Amino acid sequence: MLDERGNLSFIDRLKDVIKSGGYQISATELEAIINEIPAVESVAVIAVPDERFGETPMAIVYGQGSVTIADVLEHCGNSIARYKIPRYVVIEDAPLPRLATGKVAKAEIRNKYKHAHEMLDQVR
Repeated sequence: MLDERGNLSFIDRLKDVIKSGGYQISATELEAIINEIPAVESVAVIAVPDERFGETPMAIVYGQGSVTIADVLEHCGNSIARYKIPRYVVIEDAPLPRLATGKVAKAEIRNKYKHAHEMLDQVR
């Protein structure tokens, strides 16, 4: 992003920007919003193909047994613009894979869920 003084700021990695219907959605922003839910321990947001919008967000969430898809959708609905709310949400029963640095292994998650949009129902 370029501010009014000409300073350049990096908002997100190019791979983590979801291009949905002409909008650019930051996966990192969505992850931060979803991580605000008390029961969530970790989350990864990835882009999945969408016939109408090109790409759409998908959230993969791991948390204590009480976190639900409805919790994620409600919190997002109260916190961000509607077009940013994930159309797919998966609640994992095991911790998300991590790199040696401790970061969530997004490449592994993208590979695991590369066909999810074909098998899962949209949640909104």
